[in-house]
Amino acid sequence: MGFRKAFADLKRFSSKTFQAFRGFIIIIAFTDRGRMRRFRLKKSLLIFSAFVVLASIFGSALSFLGVFQGSYERARLVSLEAENRSLVSLLEGQAEQLSKLRQELDRLKELERSLRAVAGFGPPSPGVGRKAGQVPLGRE
Repeated sequence: MGFRKAFADLKRFSSKTFQAFRGFIIIIAFTDRGRMRRFRLKKSLLIFSAFVVLASIFGSALSFLGVFQGSYERARLVSLEAENRSLVSLLEGQAEQLSKLRQELDRLKELERSLRAVAGFGPPSPGVGRKAGQVPLGRE
């Protein structure tokens, strides 16, 4: 019977101990002098602290992600601006070439008119030396 009584006493003791520390967590820490210290923390405080730590980590991760994303966007914007400047200069060069070609075409038209006048030819017949639908020289 001694074993049953000892087991019942142990069960009662552990039940009372559990009820006394219900809602608490005991933290054992050692000091630099080798002493052992115990702390009792409420579980709700520990859970709240863990939640605050996790929220801080999550917020920091989002902040770093925002910083890296912002730097990526800035680098992309700088490269797009450089490409835009090069395309603008290319377009200006092509516009200048087009202007020169138009001047050359006007000069050639004038030269053709003067050569026809010197040679005694009139304006060319419609459809001769031109594509269909093109207006003959002198009738523009």
